[in-house]
Amino acid sequence: MGEELLRHKSDSNIFYGPSFFGLLFAAFLLRLIALMAGRAWKIPVTLEYGQIADNIIAGKGFAFDFYGLRNGAELKSFFPPLYPYIMVFFRETFDRPYLYLLILQIILSVITCALIFFISRDFFSRRASLIAMGLASFYPPFIISSATSFYPLTCDIFMVALSVLLIIRCGKNFSMPVVIYAGVSLGIMTLSYPQALILIPFAILYWLINKSRDVLRKGLILVCLYIIIIIPWCIRNYEEHGRITNISTNGGFNFWMGNNPFTMDTGWDVDVEAYKKYIGGREPNPAVTRKDVPDKIKSPAEFQSFVTSRTRAYLPNEIRERVGDITETELESLLYKAGIDYVLDEPLLYIKRMATKCFYFWIYRPPEGRKPAFASFPGNVIYIVHYMFLFPLAAGGIYESRKKWRELSFIFFILVLFTALYANFFVLSRYRWLIDGFLMVLAGTFLDNMVERLKLLRGNNK
Repeated sequence: MGEELLRHKSDSNIFYGPSFFGLLFAAFLLRLIALMAGRAWKIPVTLEYGQIADNIIAGKGFAFDFYGLRNGAELKSFFPPLYPYIMVFFRETFDRPYLYLLILQIILSVITCALIFFISRDFFSRRASLIAMGLASFYPPFIISSATSFYPLTCDIFMVALSVLLIIRCGKNFSMPVVIYAGVSLGIMTLSYPQALILIPFAILYWLINKSRDVLRKGLILVCLYIIIIIPWCIRNYEEHGRITNISTNGGFNFWMGNNPFTMDTGWDVDVEAYKKYIGGREPNPAVTRKDVPDKIKSPAEFQSFVTSRTRAYLPNEIRERVGDITETELESLLYKAGIDYVLDEPLLYIKRMATKCFYFWIYRPPEGRKPAFASFPGNVIYIVHYMFLFPLAAGGIYESRKKWRELSFIFFILVLFTALYANFFVLSRYRWLIDGFLMVLAGTFLDNMVERLKLLRGNNK
């Protein structure tokens, strides 16, 4: 307890450091500039979550039409509930709800920068922690997504960082209330990002590896608080479907999208020739081969028709024509089954694709680089450098901190778990943004050590 108090006393000086506050101010200012430049609240593109919020407000409940394929038989649990209800709260409370929602996201993004600092500070020097915080403050995806996107990404990044910080501090024998906060944080995180469930056993393993005190008691408190937070939604789903389900029922769809005969390992991208073979050599629906997506704001009807046609075309042959006639849980099960059947039929190709997805996740994701904004020089170079610059720095940080592997093991667990998760589904650039903050922590210590080496080199040359 004395060491903990000393640590708190030592860290309290950080709050009054000009560098810390300067980075917080810079992070807020950059996001505010992005907010004013984008003006996304004027004509908000709210996508699936906005549709659910519309239905809740209209008294139709938590309902999603599955991209137009389930009109009249809407899915009731396809997406996790947190972000749609946040949308509903802002729409029912404020006269300019989407402006205030973006402001909330900006605040969460700025706090995330501070959380990355605190995570780093638990292991590394103050300078390394400021470098990590600086990377987060100036990172374009964090800035742009928080200030322009009506998607739960910024909330999820914040919740991942907060939960990881609390779990790490539980391992360092901080006071018992920190365990309570960790359980509540993980529970709330699961209501937006259901995969958070997998963090619980690895949190307990992390405490064991680091010989933390009272691991059994901490584990019980963590699990109990977690269950208390998620159980109301689980009960609601059981009453809705008559069976136990996950927080959301989109797992089967996502698994099929990443494990089918025509996937390019990135979700909606399709190998057209493989798709033609899959549908028996017929000419595919134009929605499959179309490169330009209709503008949702300027041409909403055309956009909706495109999305509906494309979603139907991508479904398994045995589901495509009856997608509106089966229950939601049956739909998820059939989509999982179709994906698993394909994996069992093509195990070597599945392994090869897992390797490709790992490459896309960490190094370079070509489909994103082929988009018009990046398709030619210098856009393609900017995209490649931006996408992969953290990876070599973080790899250097892993090497530099190898002697601290026990202390850092939970961060390493996170990196491995997220890689394995998306290698089994499909990869989008934004999936890695969820854990880029931890890459920044590792990159910070690498750059800090490089600075120290340069100082020594200059001293020896004098």
